[in-house]
Amino acid sequence: MDEQPPFSSTHAEREVSYLRTAAQEQTWTAPNGRTFALRIPPTVYPPREDTDLMAKVLQSAGLKRGRTLMEIGCGSGALSLYAASEGCEVVACDVNPYAVSCTRAHFDAAGLQATVHEGGPGPAVDGGPIQWGGAQPYDVVVWNMPYLSSNAAADGVLGPLEEASLLDTDEVGLFPRTLDLIVQGHLLAEQGVGFFLISSKGPTDDALAQAWRVGLGATVAEQLTFEDGERLSVLAVWRPFEHAPKRVLETVHSTNTELMASADGFGATLRADMQTNGRGRRQRRWLAFEGALFASWVVGDGESVVHQPLGQVVVGVGLVRLIRHFAPAYAEHISLKWPNDVYLRTEASSPWKKVAGILFEASTKGTMTRIVGGIGVNLSCSDTRYAGLDAIGWNGTAADLHRSIHAMVASHYEAPHLSVSLPSWYRSEAGVQAVLEGINSLGPIFYRNEATNAYGLNKEGQILLDEGHLLVDDPDELTWSNIQFGVEDLS
Repeated sequence: MDEQPPFSSTHAEREVSYLRTAAQEQTWTAPNGRTFALRIPPTVYPPREDTDLMAKVLQSAGLKRGRTLMEIGCGSGALSLYAASEGCEVVACDVNPYAVSCTRAHFDAAGLQATVHEGGPGPAVDGGPIQWGGAQPYDVVVWNMPYLSSNAAADGVLGPLEEASLLDTDEVGLFPRTLDLIVQGHLLAEQGVGFFLISSKGPTDDALAQAWRVGLGATVAEQLTFEDGERLSVLAVWRPFEHAPKRVLETVHSTNTELMASADGFGATLRADMQTNGRGRRQRRWLAFEGALFASWVVGDGESVVHQPLGQVVVGVGLVRLIRHFAPAYAEHISLKWPNDVYLRTEASSPWKKVAGILFEASTKGTMTRIVGGIGVNLSCSDTRYAGLDAIGWNGTAADLHRSIHAMVASHYEAPHLSVSLPSWYRSEAGVQAVLEGINSLGPIFYRNEATNAYGLNKEGQILLDEGHLLVDDPDELTWSNIQFGVEDLS
């Protein structure tokens, strides 16, 4: 971050001059068809494409009468007006005092009710959430987040308060700081959902993994891409599997077996300090190293549940993303071996070694199907044939990693159970790209002793070979030429 304050006296002079310009008249139509006549003074952020994108997400979420909603950075108040017109109890805030006055005036003109505060998330010295958000938690929290870097002020882009509201000068980062507030029990009510709009040009490089790291579920609810390549993403954030059991045992034969036989329902997780009979695909033995993470989750339980092989690919992609976030300097040296193993190396000349494995199992009795997904991750490793996360600088505990992976797993499996229908993040181009990157790193791959190239995945998680004309669903049909050890013993 810049050591100098982001604004100077020159910016203040420009601000005063800008405030003398006339207010703009604008009409905005909410997704429910209600039209709002807005009078937007200088420095106040007007409704734009990002406003419409967030409104679309809120419509999908279902703004039911009586639900409480907090809008941070309300600007003209358009989204708050929409929520109030749907019967929500609205509280809004903005760091720009003109935006606060503007929003209050728009609510008065529309005959709607809201409480509007001045302020917003930031360092504790600037005031806590009670000051700008009230003491109560909310069913829905909305924030179109600042996305310009502090260099924008130095470049002369900023100065007016409208632009200042788009600047994240917080040395911690406003998104991580807001995540911490949620983890501490602020902002979100029980089973509440936060929606945060983030730009690909902003300071938040991997918001999903940031949320997972602190134990919060997060997925992409909607996206919009502009011609210049900028991508706006609305992230949904929540407390994962909030009421599901979380158990820890000293020793088990297998966390998958233990959890499959239990009465624990959807979202339950079990972690063991040691497992004595862990296994991989086709009952192959999973070697257990002391201090490793051994954990399983109930990811499906009921009559309409269908076991999809894509599940372990999805979790594998998420696990790679999370580990890369833990150790960004090694991002190019962490890869997914399709469909369910994670490999790493410490430098380009080092051999690839397996660090994690994933196994999904299903059991059907009558019309009921139960699906359990297990994950094993080496935190450290005494056997030089394998790898531990400590090789890339990880110094956390199994409990720390369990919390983060728990959030990542929920981000796929719990999202459809929320009040908003969320598209799965793994279906994005980035998810497929992670699989292809793994093939490029750990390959070339051979199919039936002939070199081949992969072109992507289908919706079932099968690899597409031979320009997409050949589908492969059995990993044992592929040979990975850049893996010296571990395919047979660790799969």
